[in-house]
Amino acid sequence: MIRSWMRVMAVCVALGGAFASAPAAAHSFSEQGSYTLTLYAVKGTPYDSDAPFHRIASGTLRCGPDGGSHRAPRAACDDLRSANGFIDLVPEASGPCSSENAPVYAVAEGRWKGEPRLFGKVFSNRCIAVRSTGGAVFRI
Repeated sequence: MIRSWMRVMAVCVALGGAFASAPAAAHSFSEQGSYTLTLYAVKGTPYDSDAPFHRIASGTLRCGPDGGSHRAPRAACDDLRSANGFIDLVPEASGPCSSENAPVYAVAEGRWKGEPRLFGKVFSNRCIAVRSTGGAVFRI
């Protein structure tokens, strides 16, 4: 089990580096921020596939004006405004989540007030990923 998690973390680090070297998404200077958000299932979970990661949800988020394909753009943008666009600084939302072990890799790449932003983290399941990032940002 530990070796499996070590492999997952190694792939996460490798993917994070790939995202960091990718060109920034198109951005309108009238926008406060713009993100591409993706949730990946980690291999060996109920969402298993042949790849180490399998995309289970994705969306776009624009702030100022709030929109995109996101399910709750206003709430997500409000969370990001309070954290200056840094997802890891958005306070955790309260609420119940199961203890199901179905790891997901949450990835966000984009810009906030012209500055690049990149977030990537593995969570033990999708509910915990959503709650740990404020309850709205990864509600895609």
